Amino acid sequence: MEIYKGPHLVIKYEQQNSRLINTWKSSPINDLAYRKELIEHLDIALKIKPREIIWILDKKTFKPTINTKKWVDESILKPIFRAGFVNRRVDGFDQMAFITGGDILVLMQGIKKSSTEFKPKYFATEKEAISWLSEELKT
Repeated sequence: MEIYKGPHLVIKYEQQNSRLINTWKSSPINDLAYRKELIEHLDIALKIKPREIIWILDKKTFKPTINTKKWVDESILKPIFRAGFVNRRVDGFDQMAFITGGDILVLMQGIKKSSTEFKPKYFATEKEAISWLSEELKT
């Protein structure tokens, strides 16, 4: 069920899987637009408390500034993971998946990790991410 449709971000909620699916339908034009969409995500996530989160990034080409990246870590990611509703799996990954597409996935190896303690997993396709999230390895 679609629960948010902003200028750049669409958020769907699958209640049966306790899963938020965030899809960038277009790339934000600047840091302010990016932050506004992420604040919507945060508000929805804190309200619904999903166990799993998917980010579909194939249409997002915007590169936030270093200050905005730090803001995302502190103001978006930390509150979600401190709230404790996103599960950590026994394989050490959190129930958060990023869909980047195959070409980008290869380039992402070696990218600096977030300063938060969460450990997401990256995938080339939504099908691979859903399969991984649906495995019985959950905590």
